[in-house]
Amino acid sequence: MFSTASILAGIGVRAVASVASSIASAVGASGDSAETPSSAKITISSEAKAALQSASARDKTQQELRDAVQNDPQLAEQLARAMAYTPDRLSVRNDQNDWANSRYANGTPVTDGNYQSSMNSQISAAQQQRIALYENERAKGTPAAQIYDKLQAFNASLSNDYRVATGLA
Repeated sequence: MFSTASILAGIGVRAVASVASSIASAVGASGDSAETPSSAKITISSEAKAALQSASARDKTQQELRDAVQNDPQLAEQLARAMAYTPDRLSVRNDQNDWANSRYANGTPVTDGNYQSSMNSQISAAQQQRIALYENERAKGTPAAQIYDKLQAFNASLSNDYRVATGLA
């Protein structure tokens, strides 16, 4: 029903949506600009508007997924297990014309083997922590939906650098 990528895509979206909504409120109903109390004009770019719409769509999808997990114990178990046992991967911005210009999500060239090695170690450690959390909660008899929520909270607690590098942000 939902892929692991769609599950993890919403991490951090609420914070982005909140900031974007605040900005949108500041520009008023027109959506383009507004006068602030100090008479300074605020303008939002089309890219920022698109980001707000994208964040809102991801937030809605994540809420729909969370509702589905809360209402379907079997789905909750499948997703919690997938979150625990599926390793994160480094996100790459691919330059299809020139692999040497391809970069990891944080801007590091994909040709930097030290970065990849360091991140692979961090990814392995995070996965082992997720697995331990999942197995400990299962052993205690915690409902799968609560395990799912705890795994989501664990992912949200990872450093921003890690979440950006793995596409969780």
